[in-house]
Amino acid sequence: PPAPFTVVRLRPFATGLDAYLDEMKVKAIFEGWLGRDLEMQERGLLIQTYKCHGDPSQTNANFGIAIAHPEVVMEQRHNAEGQGLVDNEGEPVMHPVTHCVFDLIYHFDPADFPDHTIDYEQVQEWVWDKIVKFVPEEWTFDQWNSASTIQMLQKRVRGAGLPKRVNVFEKTATSTHNWNRAETFKKAINMGWVHAPYYEQAELELRFLEEKNGKVDKPSSGPVQTKDVADCMMECVMTLIGEQVNNFLHADLSNFRPSAALQGGVQPFGNQTAPAEDRDAFSALGQFSRSRRGSEQQGLGRPRRR
Repeated sequence: PPAPFTVVRLRPFATGLDAYLDEMKVKAIFEGWLGRDLEMQERGLLIQTYKCHGDPSQTNANFGIAIAHPEVVMEQRHNAEGQGLVDNEGEPVMHPVTHCVFDLIYHFDPADFPDHTIDYEQVQEWVWDKIVKFVPEEWTFDQWNSASTIQMLQKRVRGAGLPKRVNVFEKTATSTHNWNRAETFKKAINMGWVHAPYYEQAELELRFLEEKNGKVDKPSSGPVQTKDVADCMMECVMTLIGEQVNNFLHADLSNFRPSAALQGGVQPFGNQTAPAEDRDAFSALGQFSRSRRGSEQQGLGRPRRR
């Protein structure tokens, strides 16, 4: 395959009339966050919780993969009309909100392999070498053509002596799950809670997703006819902040403590109301993580498009 993280630029295409996601909201995912440009990462931090999802698809179709983590920041609360709330002294009313931040997005294209067929043994070695450095608590794959990859990773995880438990398993993509996943992602980007380093394949797939007959899918014709990377990103968002999105839509967020529930009961932040000292700790943890990430960043991917 080509050198990792090499992206071939494509000319811009107009988004289809049946586009499921708002084009400007998709672009905002890749516009940086908290005053910093996001770059692809080579490894994770043990203080972070990571979620990885892969979409192997067929041997003659793309293999997508993405990994992300949650970051908690203090934000001003707003009322139903979108007005910022203030207390009796005129100070902003703040609350902790979890954002989903992507660390690595990549895909394998069968066109880059002999006979246009993905060599899964070669891909599995790449996946293990790159993703294990993040020690993701949850490492999942869609059910299609993933059994051998999951078995290999489970075996290697058991013998690797990793500092944290890594759960590798299949995430069955039923029609109901796919719809909920897409809706969660749509609401999350509309709230500005999803951030990622620029990756052209991701932007194109997200922009061209279509909603037809109650199903979100790739177009059957046109310049973009894949959604493997988009599916991976949606799965990460649903796992890390899906509960928050649901609570925001159905309840007052002031009664919801940010959480990122993972397989096996992993609760990095919990789901009870956070006392003031905990909220301060979350904020400090987020600032510490961002400073660490800034110092450890290495140029994995192409520079973010300007």
